[in-house]
Amino acid sequence: MKKRLFIVIVALVLAAACSPQPSGGGGAGVPPSPTPPPIPTRPPLTPTSVSTPTTPPESSAPDGQSASFLYGSMRDIHPGLYYLSSDGQFMSSPDLGDAHQYTVWPDVSPDGSKIAFVSLTSNLQIIGIFVLDHTDGSIFQVTQGDGTHPKWSPDGMRIAYTCNGGTDVCVVNTSGTEQANLTADSDRMESYPDWTSDGRIVFMSDREVSEKARYSEIYIMNPDGTDVIRLTSDEKAYNANPAISPDGTRIAYESDRDVATGSEIYIMNVDGSDTVRITNDNSWNQNPMWSPDGTQLLFAMSGGDGNIDLYTINLDGSNKFRLTQDTNEDGGLRLGHTWLPTPVEMENITRENQPTITISPPRGSDAVSNGVLFVAASFNCDDCLEAGLYFVTFDGANLSKLPVTGFYPAWAPDFKRYAFVQGGELYIANADSTSPTQITHSHLGLSSLDWSEDGQQILADCIPYSQHDACLIDVETGLSHNITEDITYGSGVPFPSWFSPERILIGALLLDPVGVPISSVFTPGRASPDATRYAAILRQQLVVMNPDGSDQKKLTSDPTTKGFPIWSPDGSLVIYSVAPGDGRLYLWAARADGVNPPYQLVARPIAPGPAERPDAIDTWYGYGWAP
Repeated sequence: MKKRLFIVIVALVLAAACSPQPSGGGGAGVPPSPTPPPIPTRPPLTPTSVSTPTTPPESSAPDGQSASFLYGSMRDIHPGLYYLSSDGQFMSSPDLGDAHQYTVWPDVSPDGSKIAFVSLTSNLQIIGIFVLDHTDGSIFQVTQGDGTHPKWSPDGMRIAYTCNGGTDVCVVNTSGTEQANLTADSDRMESYPDWTSDGRIVFMSDREVSEKARYSEIYIMNPDGTDVIRLTSDEKAYNANPAISPDGTRIAYESDRDVATGSEIYIMNVDGSDTVRITNDNSWNQNPMWSPDGTQLLFAMSGGDGNIDLYTINLDGSNKFRLTQDTNEDGGLRLGHTWLPTPVEMENITRENQPTITISPPRGSDAVSNGVLFVAASFNCDDCLEAGLYFVTFDGANLSKLPVTGFYPAWAPDFKRYAFVQGGELYIANADSTSPTQITHSHLGLSSLDWSEDGQQILADCIPYSQHDACLIDVETGLSHNITEDITYGSGVPFPSWFSPERILIGALLLDPVGVPISSVFTPGRASPDATRYAAILRQQLVVMNPDGSDQKKLTSDPTTKGFPIWSPDGSLVIYSVAPGDGRLYLWAARADGVNPPYQLVARPIAPGPAERPDAIDTWYGYGWAP
């Protein structure tokens, strides 16, 4: 099996799964660490850290009537392609027909007459690479069920692309014939090809990386896959996403070689010599693309608000200009962007920052008390509760199934509303289950929700890059901010929660609301509502303690595996999952003072579980208390 890098190439597809998947690692269900993890340093990211010049780049299209850029965006509920004027003021959409409403990763042929793009199904599975011919409006399918990052050859006759589920580099004729896997002889991960002017192919790979981490290098090879030459040699760096200059002499790419977090844009000669750093802003700068005249770069970056936007910059690092400022994601690693060889006349023009989605979240019904919201999943479990959202009172009585479907329910602080996840998106309903409303359209694969104390934000597990990140969602606008996009290689740490109004707990690490590490706690778990006590699973038992691990009180003593403790609003009770090893999961409750023995909150199992008693529970669909 190919080794995965920090970013999975088909991340957009994987992040939009229509049903939640069991999550391993992190959260309350992992074994405790004997010592707190090290605390990385990272400067705060604020919008002011990426200032833009007062004068935009000169526009070759008066009044913004022509486009200079083509990019993928989430601004219209689902991923689609958009033209953008050179000053960033105006935009329009290419006509791809009803069959291609979900599209990403555009690239334009050298003569500007054709667009290659990746088409997706409504649930974001890859249909293939297609080509739009501007001369007659025809659209032709080039690949079947596979392919991302298409790049035209200099003669416009072939397309190189990432293939084999994101692990190899392939080439194919634009007619769809003579497809060839150029890196089939490597068992590592190759991706993100681009063509040199003499027909060779540059790409990124971890083929000579000895350690399993966020490391990769830039390589060049012949168009038949022979004579592979390594161009970068940093050993422990993420050198990625190479792009060839129009004259074929230089390569732009992103790398974290000189930074603790994020990545910067660099340029080197096509032989790997004379490396020059272009950006210096402590952010994640993604996917550089050359202007047709070779004097500027187009790239994507977080502007300090957790969102991805498009920027241009001169080759000496001057005149960085922010092109897009939409509340939804533009371009970048998940969606793609490119510079047009020649300006394209736009039709049905709108202004770039025009709002496209209006959200009216429900305002709440009468507050609910004395109850627990939880999810049951009955797949492959005949005696489990029927799948759905449920409400049950503290004593286990009055069990009722709610008329909405979803996962990861979470009460609002006033208990007049609750949030839940459906199809990886955030929904909010009134406490009486009326008016369920979709809040996000971000395709971030949301799960594990937790409201802020003021009820204005929801913290969620998100997987935009196929690993666990933490996203903050504005309840009124649906805007999602990824506060941990610079997290290191691996699966990430799932199940974030609020530790206090100004602290977020991810595993055992405490962050501030912009993602800056502050301190750590003794072990992963959940803080009590007043943040003075802490519930965690230690040596398979439910334990309540101080956040530093002192004053431990063991609430359970049975041999079953336990996980995911959640406090009641008054701090007197804790609910948790139990896996006895019979292929089922159960919902239990315990008094936080340990005075009375724990009790089974719901008589029937709530979900399938491991057939043998595991070391930790890694499946959680969500539950939470009301007062």
